[in-house]
Amino acid sequence: MKHTFFWLTLAAAISGCAATQHTPLTETGQATFAAIEEAVAKLNADPSTDWTRVDIDALREHLLDMDKVTVQTTVKSTHLPDGVRHVVTAKGDVLDSLHRMTQAHATSVHAEDPWSVLLTPTSSGTTLDIRSSSDADIERIRALGFYGWLALGAHHQAHHWAMARGVDPHQH
Repeated sequence: MKHTFFWLTLAAAISGCAATQHTPLTETGQATFAAIEEAVAKLNADPSTDWTRVDIDALREHLLDMDKVTVQTTVKSTHLPDGVRHVVTAKGDVLDSLHRMTQAHATSVHAEDPWSVLLTPTSSGTTLDIRSSSDADIERIRALGFYGWLALGAHHQAHHWAMARGVDPHQH
């Protein structure tokens, strides 16, 4: 009971005092929380939000997939004459996250860049071959590595916004 009182008192103090004062801080904390907070703020500010469709849990699950793949996978990259091969390995639930993320991203990035992308899911991860006929693109592909390839494209925010609003992010 004492802990509950402490947290309620702290929340009241923050909402009544600190929240109304200017703060030099801009980050709300951990990246997943910050992305969710941003989505919730935009949903709250939009009078046309259809609250019957909002799905913050789906956004959270996707953000967790992103975190797992970024932090808990191992990549071995090999140069190909016309690109690169990434052999990405994962264990446990990270393997499922890896398969979801790479499949979705390969589809999105393929529409944006003229590269040949061959994705082969395996029982221990995935193999990703990215190729190009352009020497400049080959250097770019190699320099980006697997994680840079995942970060490519200006679709991430729109994808997250669609998820938060409960809209299929793969509908075009």
